[in-house]
Amino acid sequence: MAAPSFRVPSPLQHARSAQVQHPIESAIAIGGTVYTNFGLHKTTVLDVKHEFSTLNATMDQLITAYNAMPAGHENGLEDHIEEADLGSKGGAVAASFSRTTGSIKSLSKAVSHEEGLILIKCYKEIQEKVILLYDSCQVRVGGLEKGAPGLMEYCFNKLMAIVTGLTEALSEVLPADEVLMIHGIMESARDTAFMHLRAVTGATSDES
Repeated sequence: MAAPSFRVPSPLQHARSAQVQHPIESAIAIGGTVYTNFGLHKTTVLDVKHEFSTLNATMDQLITAYNAMPAGHENGLEDHIEEADLGSKGGAVAASFSRTTGSIKSLSKAVSHEEGLILIKCYKEIQEKVILLYDSCQVRVGGLEKGAPGLMEYCFNKLMAIVTGLTEALSEVLPADEVLMIHGIMESARDTAFMHLRAVTGATSDES
């Protein structure tokens, strides 16, 4: 008889009682499956949807912070992405992207077609936020001064990491014809985002 699909090691038992702001924020990966500190349940599509929503809110904060910066100081925002706490969330954008991609991959054996469509919708919402950030940079510094192109390309590359994680996850569980359709959607969205980035900043990227 096969062993149970999950075990609870002692470090996780300590984490169970820890006070955290966000369940996914303290998710612990064990054997490729993500468990949260709240009840030690497997990550669900709703958990990932909530994480996407949190990321959208973080992007809103990022845009607000960028627009509030004095002219000439915009290049400091790239440091905020890696290090600073944005508002009350306390999480860097980079960490949110990383957690989201990991959560998507953990669903590769569990998502249904309907759930996959939910994830695609959430992804599209994130893309819209990133494009808003591109536009914000364009308005503030013309998209050409030092700092803004690097920031936007950073966000673009992180967005592409989500595309990769999502398509890999869905390809595990959907029929081949639906996978091809979804890949087409993702390729189109990726190309549109890259064309926008290139038009705004003149930046070049390996992502094409």
